Amino acid sequence: MQLKKKQSLAELLAVATGVLLTQAPKSALAIAEDLDMDISYMEYREDERVRVREMDVGVKWYYNDDNIFSGKVITDSITGATPSGALKPPSAASQTLTTPSGVGGATGFGGSTNNYLQPLVDFVDRRVAVFAGWDHTFDRLYRGNVNAVFSNEDDYQSYGLNLGGSREFNNKLTTLEAGVGGSYDLITAADGIQKEFGNVLDDRPDAYEDGEKMTIDLGVSLTQILTRGSLIKVGTSHGLVRGYLSDPYKVVTVVDAVTREPQNYYHEKRPNDHRRSAIFADYNRLREFEDVVSVGYRFFWDDWGIKAHTLDMRYRHDLRGTQYITGHVRLYKQSAADFYHAYLDEAKNQDPEIGSNPPSYASADYRLDDMTNYTLGAKFGMSGSLGNVFVRYEIMRQIGTHGDYRQLTAQLFQVVWTLDFVKQ
Repeated sequence: MQLKKKQSLAELLAVATGVLLTQAPKSALAIAEDLDMDISYMEYREDERVRVREMDVGVKWYYNDDNIFSGKVITDSITGATPSGALKPPSAASQTLTTPSGVGGATGFGGSTNNYLQPLVDFVDRRVAVFAGWDHTFDRLYRGNVNAVFSNEDDYQSYGLNLGGSREFNNKLTTLEAGVGGSYDLITAADGIQKEFGNVLDDRPDAYEDGEKMTIDLGVSLTQILTRGSLIKVGTSHGLVRGYLSDPYKVVTVVDAVTREPQNYYHEKRPNDHRRSAIFADYNRLREFEDVVSVGYRFFWDDWGIKAHTLDMRYRHDLRGTQYITGHVRLYKQSAADFYHAYLDEAKNQDPEIGSNPPSYASADYRLDDMTNYTLGAKFGMSGSLGNVFVRYEIMRQIGTHGDYRQLTAQLFQVVWTLDFVKQ
């Protein structure tokens, strides 16, 4: 929506913080347009690895003061190469060209054959997602919303439903929000879901049925306007995921006890349930010249042994009334999952097939490792007779602790154009 000079404090803070979780109570927002359309293009690129291109078209219809309907269609493509979990073979060795769900030649991997699984696997994936939402004001203190989403990829389908509501107190200076969401996902790997901890040599196309998982999330938050120029939001969320949680394209490597070279490859195995929780706090302050400072902190923990800290800071500066620029700094630190292994060691009898001391679960997915992540970004936006436009650029550096692909540099570019069709 187009920004106006005489907005309420809650509206100005909500618009300025953008994609932060923090937002002012919705009932304080003035409806200025009947229909908005957002057109967005986003590109995410990792150095010599994954590339994502995403195109979104969304519509928000302000039917009246009590009802807002919204919808969005998202299409994206993902290409490039991703770590399979296999260790890099000796430099003089040949590599097979199979994916983690394929077979590496008639005589197998390792040993004297000099055949090894590719540590980086090329892939192509496409996704289409459809979102629909309804936001309803019951009276001047109560609001509710319902959102549904369907997403379809080449090898993944997801169906989700979210319900939420809010209640205002204390002369609308305090807002309590709560929500519940659930989803059902179906995983259909290209060659079928292979047996967890199954030897890659034993893979057979469509040997196992598709994987399924169910997710439920609960959240509650409290927003408090502190002064004429500041507000704070605190909250907590809890979730449970149950079902097939392994990645069908990831493997773990067993290294030889003597040569320390890759000896065998097995499909990873993760627990079939995942309980996760988080608490967060976001603080916004309006400074002189309508600049806004936003600081947020989030602590996450789960029963997989991961603990993560996120510090997110933004500063928005108005340039010429209809133009603004926002700086963004994000720091992220997480511990490794209990079952993360860069590799399994034959010397420690950890071979899942023949070892006497195999782990109950194991994954070499670098996303489950100890890691630190730094993000720097900037956003420039402007409004005019044709609506609002903003351009965003961010660069991210990720540093893990173990594995051959523990370091990652990525860049993100996004442009969003909001068209205002009908005004009151």
